[in-house]
Amino acid sequence: MPFIQIQTELDSDDMVTVAPGLAVARNVLLRATGVKGDAPMRGKPIKDLVDAEQIIMRLQLERPVDLELVVRYDDDAEVYRLIRLVVDGTAEGSAEVTGTLLRALPVQTIMRYGTSPAVTIPDYYKPDNFAVMGDARDELSSVRRGPSERALWSVAFTYRSADIRTENAAATVIQGFEIESRTASNWIRRARELGMFDTMAPEPDH
Repeated sequence: MPFIQIQTELDSDDMVTVAPGLAVARNVLLRATGVKGDAPMRGKPIKDLVDAEQIIMRLQLERPVDLELVVRYDDDAEVYRLIRLVVDGTAEGSAEVTGTLLRALPVQTIMRYGTSPAVTIPDYYKPDNFAVMGDARDELSSVRRGPSERALWSVAFTYRSADIRTENAAATVIQGFEIESRTASNWIRRARELGMFDTMAPEPDH
């Protein structure tokens, strides 16, 4: 099966602090090659992708085009916005760039996956203070024991990161941790009540 390849470029010196412990790259350049309309990727869990810097999307392709997107973090809305889109159909075998093709291009999907590396957490809360998704998933699956603080930090970050990338944040938590909707809602509410959505990182261990 053919692939779409997304390369993400960002300036690590131009970061925006969204909340204590959560930063995003202000501007992100995405180059996507082999893009065709009607991409069946919407709602796919981010955990199923490989390599954060060079994301591969599995798609059926026929006469694809190449895209270049520039997205910028909107401080007021606290999400990424598309500010420039270049569609290149000059490569041999590329599709003709028409209005129909433009309307069918999976621009939002590419933005959501491509900006994943642009949302970061501080080094000091990886891995000791921050549950990796697999660990957190195990804890969240045990209703009797309930989630640890580490797992709740992980849930909060997953939710906020998805929100910034204009994903369905609650659905991302459900898919990422492989838990039921009711369980996800409970732990999202619990993390919010503990202030983890306002301060995205616990204090570092000393």
